[in-house]
Amino acid sequence: MRNLRWVFVLLILFVSGCSAQSGSVEVPPTEAAVYPPSPAGKQTMSTGNQTSVETATRTALPAATQTSEPRILPYRIAYISENGNVAIVGLFEGERILVTEDSSPFSIDSPQEQETITYCCPKWSFDGRYLAFWQGRSAPNASAYRTEYRLRAVDVSTNETIDVLQESVIVGYDWRPGSYEIAFDTPIDIRYFIEEREANATGIHIIDIQNGNQRELVSPENGYALAGPIWSVGGQTLTFSEILYMEGSGPFAYYDFSAGRYHSTEEVIGSYSLSPNGEWIAFDRISYLPAGDERIWVREWDSEKETRIPPNFERNGYAFSPVFSPDGERIAYFAALDGPESLETSVFTYQFSTGETSNLGSFSQGSSLSWSPDGRFLVLAAGTFEDRGIWVIDTDRAEFRLIEKGQEPIWQPQ
Repeated sequence: MRNLRWVFVLLILFVSGCSAQSGSVEVPPTEAAVYPPSPAGKQTMSTGNQTSVETATRTALPAATQTSEPRILPYRIAYISENGNVAIVGLFEGERILVTEDSSPFSIDSPQEQETITYCCPKWSFDGRYLAFWQGRSAPNASAYRTEYRLRAVDVSTNETIDVLQESVIVGYDWRPGSYEIAFDTPIDIRYFIEEREANATGIHIIDIQNGNQRELVSPENGYALAGPIWSVGGQTLTFSEILYMEGSGPFAYYDFSAGRYHSTEEVIGSYSLSPNGEWIAFDRISYLPAGDERIWVREWDSEKETRIPPNFERNGYAFSPVFSPDGERIAYFAALDGPESLETSVFTYQFSTGETSNLGSFSQGSSLSWSPDGRFLVLAAGTFEDRGIWVIDTDRAEFRLIEKGQEPIWQPQ
């Protein structure tokens, strides 16, 4: 797992509306998902035009005013801008706010002595007050580039910047709900993979960004290094992976703070989402590379009974990256309908109460899918590496539009 995930993170740090026409078609019957209980009967799927990023009509935004002074706006999205800086955009106002202004990504045309500054991985605190992100600064020395990494947080109400962690590389971090603490993983020594595994296993740590207090939060009880912390909505449970090998993902595990219990499922899963009530998990099984037949599954935390989310694709398609809506009534996810060789990804939603599956459109190389706080909109990044854009989907109207150039969008909590 670490091979690809580390390479991905380091590459980021170093180098870094259209209306869907509604209709209804029958989908092969499938077992109804159990969260919440679905009515018995046939499933239907609302489909839209398979419109790619390159051909979609772009809805113009109001004239934008660019400023470095944050202020409260409804429906705000943080993202990494086209020029590599951290920025915020208001969905309806069209106002762009620059959080950073000093990005200078590496390019083959850069002078050899030039310092490079890159940003990635923005995440909001529970109340939208702080926006955290990674900064990488690389400068040439006698033999090679020396890179310094910082996890920073900006108070968007005052524009104050806090250096949370310095000279550390981590694969994952997450804000603890209801607090200004950040849980994070730590680097794994290469000896962990070749010798003395238990002696070199690392756990999950946590830091309070306001006073700098830091401590180990979850120790590696099974002798495995832990990575990729994700909090449940209520903050009572922290999920993570137990690392087995340098490539691929490891077994899914979690720590229940209310019970004071570490639990390992001994099962390897891919990307996942936790329901708002903290009782369910939706996941795919892409732990390394897709085989082309993966689906989305839902189950209770401690249950072995799981339910597949429809539809059953007629072609050699696979589904991945599920995300629960804020009310827990729907799941959004990506599907590559033409298999692993295709770059086109469709966005689907599944409604638990009705069993309805909707195809909201097709995008090139979709990623970073997330819901707006009120559950009406979805945001994602799509496009080629050189030309990625931030797209917003109105799930009520089945419309989508390009709002900015950039990547890694994330909604601000309200």
